[in-house]
Amino acid sequence: MTGDEFVFRLEHLQAHYAMPWAEGMRDFHRLTTGEAEEWYWLLIRTQNIAQWEELRQAINRRYGDGRPDHERLQEIVERRQRRGESLEAYFQALWRLRSKLHSPISEAWMVKVAKRNLEEPLRQIIFPMQVYTKDHLRDSCLETERVFGGEQKKYNMGYRQREREEMRPGRLAELVESPTREETANNPNKPDELNHNSDGQISIENLFKCSASAKDKHNDITAAVVYMIYKDNLPVCGIEKEGLCNLLQICVPKYKIPSRFKVTDLIEEKYDICVAKIKTIFHGVEDERSPVTVSLLPIQLVRISP
Repeated sequence: MTGDEFVFRLEHLQAHYAMPWAEGMRDFHRLTTGEAEEWYWLLIRTQNIAQWEELRQAINRRYGDGRPDHERLQEIVERRQRRGESLEAYFQALWRLRSKLHSPISEAWMVKVAKRNLEEPLRQIIFPMQVYTKDHLRDSCLETERVFGGEQKKYNMGYRQREREEMRPGRLAELVESPTREETANNPNKPDELNHNSDGQISIENLFKCSASAKDKHNDITAAVVYMIYKDNLPVCGIEKEGLCNLLQICVPKYKIPSRFKVTDLIEEKYDICVAKIKTIFHGVEDERSPVTVSLLPIQLVRISP
C-alpha cells in the first residue's frame, strides 16, 4: 500500500467514525509493522510530532511519490483502455489515479476523459452520448457491448471459417513445398504491390520497426496539423478542405487525414492539460495574503459544430 492510499483510508475512517485525531495519534503505533514501525518510532524520537498534519506530511515525504497534481492529471488524460482490458479494470484504474489527487476533480470531467480513451470501436459509439456519471457510463458501455457484441462475434466466426478453408490440407502442402510468395509474381489478378520477388521479403522484426516508425511519423504530422489550426486560429472544418487534403495526399500519400471530430478531441485534450497545469501552479495562492496581483489572459477553445 502506498503512503497516499494509507493516508486516504485513515482520514476516511476518522471522518466516518467521527474519531478525534488525539485518539488516532495516541494509538497510531498499532497501525505500523516492520520497517514502517521502525520509521515511526525513529520519527517520534527525533522530531516533536504532535499533530496529524505534521505526521501526514512526514508520511507523504517518506512513502508518497511526491508528484504534483498536474502530472497526475496528465497521467489520467493519457490513460487509455488497453487491448483486452475489461471495462471494470479500466474504470478502476482510472478512478484509482483520481483518488491520488490532492485537489479533487469533478466526476463529469472524469467521465469525459474515460469516454475519450475507450477502446475502438466502443469509443465511436459512446463518445457522442450525453453521460455524466460513472455508473451511467458503465451501463451504457455494457449495453453497447451486449447489442453490438453479437454482430462482432458473427463476423469473427465467418472470418475463422474462411481461414480454415484457406488452410485446408492441400493448401498447406503447397505452402510447405513453396514457402515463398512466387505465386503472386506476375499475376494480373493480384495488386501491383504484391507482384514482387520474394527474395526481398522483410523480416518480422524489421516489419515492426517500420510500423512503429510510420506510426510516429503519422502522429508528428497530425500534431503539426493541429498546431497549425489553433496557432493560426483556423476553423476546425478546414482539415477537410480540398486544398489541404490534396497537399497532404501529394506530400504523404499514405497519411490518413483525421476528421474534424478527431482534431477537436486533440485540441480539447491539450486544453485540459494546460488548464490543469495552470490550476496547479496557482493552487494555494490566497488573495488576501498575496501582495502579487496575477492577471491571466482567458484561454478560449473555439468549438465549431460540424
